[in-house]
Amino acid sequence: MKHKYNPKQYWKNKIGFDCNKELLIYQYLCGTIKRRKVKQLDEAEKFQEYKTWKNHVKKSFTSCDNDNLLEFYHFIKSNARSCNNILETYTHFALPLIIAVIASWFIPKLLDSAILNDSQMQSSSFLEQFIVFAINSVLIILSFLIIAFLFIYFMKDYFNSKNEAVFWKDYLEIIEIEMNSRNIKE
Repeated sequence: MKHKYNPKQYWKNKIGFDCNKELLIYQYLCGTIKRRKVKQLDEAEKFQEYKTWKNHVKKSFTSCDNDNLLEFYHFIKSNARSCNNILETYTHFALPLIIAVIASWFIPKLLDSAILNDSQMQSSSFLEQFIVFAINSVLIILSFLIIAFLFIYFMKDYFNSKNEAVFWKDYLEIIEIEMNSRNIKE
């Protein structure tokens, strides 16, 4: 059986950096954490100011020598790149594809409904017209809700990655400042 190297586990063991926990802490700071996940944080991890969170981040790598700090920097940078790749994939491919599929399904249904209304509604009574209008309205609203649900479901990774990308960017910025203060060259 092959031993699989896990960089996240390596840094968790080496300096106590838990990616998932740190992301939750950051989400709490930004106010983007889900209510059910707040319970996973201790009171000491619920930062309300960027400055206190920044000090928390600095403590995680103060014990690192220059070589380890540089390695940690590259680990963070790799995660940031990976997150940005997901964002680019969604932005350039998935989002336009989802919109095209939704539009190609929804617009013909809407037009068919309008054409059906024009041709059949002129010879109908007011009550029949109202019932057809009500049914079409309900169908359009249900279609819209289903489309909105599917859109949110498929875009969940995009929204999560967007939040995570900002986390990695802020983390990189703090490490770069520390590296500059230590005069570490990449």
